[in-house]
Amino acid sequence: MKSMLDGVRGLLLGTCLVAAAAGAQSYPTKPIRLLVPFPPGAGADVVARTLAQKVTEGLGVQVIVDNRGGAGGTLGAAIASRAAPDGYTLMMGSIASLGTAQGLFKDLPYDPLRDFTPVTLAARSPSGFLTSLNLPAKSVKEVIALAKGQPGKLNYSSSGGGSPSHLGMELFKGMAGVSLVHIPYRGPAEALNALVMNEAQVEIQSMLSATPFIQGGRLRLLATTGVKRMTEYPDVPTVAEAAVPGYAVYTWFGVVAPAGVPKPILARLHTALVQALTSPEMRKQFANQGAEVVANTPAEFNAFLREEVVKWNKVISDSGARVD
Repeated sequence: MKSMLDGVRGLLLGTCLVAAAAGAQSYPTKPIRLLVPFPPGAGADVVARTLAQKVTEGLGVQVIVDNRGGAGGTLGAAIASRAAPDGYTLMMGSIASLGTAQGLFKDLPYDPLRDFTPVTLAARSPSGFLTSLNLPAKSVKEVIALAKGQPGKLNYSSSGGGSPSHLGMELFKGMAGVSLVHIPYRGPAEALNALVMNEAQVEIQSMLSATPFIQGGRLRLLATTGVKRMTEYPDVPTVAEAAVPGYAVYTWFGVVAPAGVPKPILARLHTALVQALTSPEMRKQFANQGAEVVANTPAEFNAFLREEVVKWNKVISDSGARVD
């Protein structure tokens, strides 16, 4: 009896594997949903729509952007995590929905590392270390000296409690050993305008949002937060080389699928995404927005994601940061 049952199980398993392989070979046969856990116009949405059009051409089926904003990106991410792992639902993940959410939300309805299959880190953008034009400091070192000389007297603006701009400055504060007062605003536009009006004196903000203010001469860019200087600003140092060795912060966006997507489908998706991302026109589009294409492997994205979760969990714990 036992050998008969084992034979039936083996037959069923083999049938399932054959069916899965057949499905993977024909994939895709219908439109793919690219879920964005933020409203239209947000950074993740811009990246998703830029990418969706090109991937549609490569896969031969339409990639439809589906915005499901709310709860700091966690509402849409929870929906994506529960989708069928068949390759027809993807998510444009980001530092907010995957990198910092676990540390900020006590009852997060998904696990950023367990409930998703990383496909590729699409693009990343360093932030700018910005100051009001009224601040006398002309370098990061001078900002640090000013802050140490007047503890708690300088304000820094952010896009809101728990936002990347907030946590990026908390990381800076800890590594530089300075005291700054946090003033949260509702989004990057309000935070940047507060700096223009000198309601705050310092800010770390994504270059995707800050570039118009910099180019318009309304804010001073002292440094960028990547591991290397930006091509568009070759004379502007990184925070690490200017004053705080080892400091690096990026706003990043990457495509993930629900956990359990078959490897052949994952490989097909990865190939299509990388081909789209590395095309000359896509590289140019992202560069114009202050971002750089990454297009790494699923394994590399997985390792990066794990490092980000550990990094930001510590910053959140050390600083006591919370979501407004």
